[in-house]
Order: sequence, then C-alpha cells, then structure tokens
Amino acid sequence: MREHLEHELRHDFDGGKIAKEIWKAPVADVMGVFEQFGWPVKALPCYPKIDAMQLVVNVYKHGKGRSLNQLAELYGEYVRDPIRQWMPEGMAFGLDHEWLTVTNEQFGQFADAIRDFWRDMPERLYLDLPAASS
Repeated sequence: MREHLEHELRHDFDGGKIAKEIWKAPVADVMGVFEQFGWPVKALPCYPKIDAMQLVVNVYKHGKGRSLNQLAELYGEYVRDPIRQWMPEGMAFGLDHEWLTVTNEQFGQFADAIRDFWRDMPERLYLDLPAASS
C-alpha cells in the first residue's frame, strides 16, 4: 500500500520527501492521503477489517499500549479477557496483550479485506487542487 502510494505521489511531488513521509506515517494518515486524492477508502466495507488488522499487528509487535487500547475499544472481538467472565459486574483489571486472539475465520476476513482493498483501488490517483481565485 505504501509503495503504491509513494509511486502515485511521485507524479506530483518531490520523490525524496514523499518516500520519507509515507514510510513513517501511521496507517490512518496514509488512508487519509488516499481520501485527499478522491478515493474514499475509509467508506469501503473492507476498511474496518484493515484498520483492525493494523491494530492487531501493532499489538503483536509492541504488546500493551495505545494499539491494544484502541483494539479493545473499537474491535473488542480480538481481545478475549479470560478473567472478566468470572468477575462481578463493574470489576475489571487492565488490558493484557496476551488476551489478543485472532481466529482462523478472522484471519480469513483480514485476507479478504486486503484483496478487496486492492481490487477497489483506482488505477491512478489524482490530486484535484482547487483553482486559484483571480
């Protein structure tokens, strides 16, 4: 995804700066660039799965932290708290990255979302700058 975006942006911008920015940007920012180029990627049916997948990958890489919190809040089906089912209502411990669970079915859904993303991507992205006022 980043490589494709870098290639597309090189048509309109300085390649050296583009490469640096694209590869260090969070996925949400990269998706925002697609939207600025007129492709409403965040409105695609596959977007929530891609967003969840990116958070899952970050939790596998980094453990506890912002991505785990976001994953639990936005896509709780990937965080299976083995203790909560036995606790009184309202009592809870902090999240643990070891509660991350991705089933075979969910993994297949991630693969389908990636396929759909690439299938739906426009052949070429165009930046539509507003005309200058006289």
